[in-house]
Amino acid sequence: MAQFFSDKSQALFDDILWLPQAGAKTGPSGRPPNAYAILGRDGSIMIDAVYSWNMDAVDQIAHAGLPPTAFVLTHVDVAAQGDGFATIRERYGCPILLHPADVARPVSAKAGVAFMDPMNDTALRNAGIDVLHMPFHTPGSIMLHMTKNRGVIFAGDSAVGPGPRQVPTPPRLERPVVGEGEDEAFQEAWRAILAQRLVSSILPLHGTPYVDRSDFGDITQSLTSGVAMDPRAVVEGAGELKATGVR
Repeated sequence: MAQFFSDKSQALFDDILWLPQAGAKTGPSGRPPNAYAILGRDGSIMIDAVYSWNMDAVDQIAHAGLPPTAFVLTHVDVAAQGDGFATIRERYGCPILLHPADVARPVSAKAGVAFMDPMNDTALRNAGIDVLHMPFHTPGSIMLHMTKNRGVIFAGDSAVGPGPRQVPTPPRLERPVVGEGEDEAFQEAWRAILAQRLVSSILPLHGTPYVDRSDFGDITQSLTSGVAMDPRAVVEGAGELKATGVR
């Protein structure tokens, strides 16, 4: 079983890695930011992997013959908080992708890079990745969907799982608080995605990845109904939470 704050990459599937979090910073709820790597035949796609504690793992993947062909950011908060952009520019020189609606936000300039548009990006398309615009958490929030591995969604902050300081049972994802008057549209967007696309795994930016699940209706119920999450809610003494369903 995989764990938070690991110093090693952990395999969610043969071609998807959960990158190390050792040394990661957390917010009030204690959930460290997740980053993922999708491994292809000749290269890799890095998702939200723009933190200093990700860089050794990215190097290892590159030295194994799968250099990154793109770094994808799911929303502008990652651009503002990531501290690995200088290393990425120096070592890889590949595109760093952020939706134009989030590039337009002044805070994106903290990254100090020229972002490219992920919509219809060649590297993502060649890897079998669809970009889904979810303009709720931020105007340029995106999710990534792959049909491989029985359907995987990289959710960014459009879904949040329990972390080391939250109770993991019953297993569930939660939806974030969005702008006033937007919550019903956010729920409807999730309903449409879950109804129209093959999905058995959801990998969020924060909290446990839910991998290859058969009880998906229970896990995703809070994305489409009920109240939104309390982003500061913690359960002290919950202990180390293991990622659910990780192989």
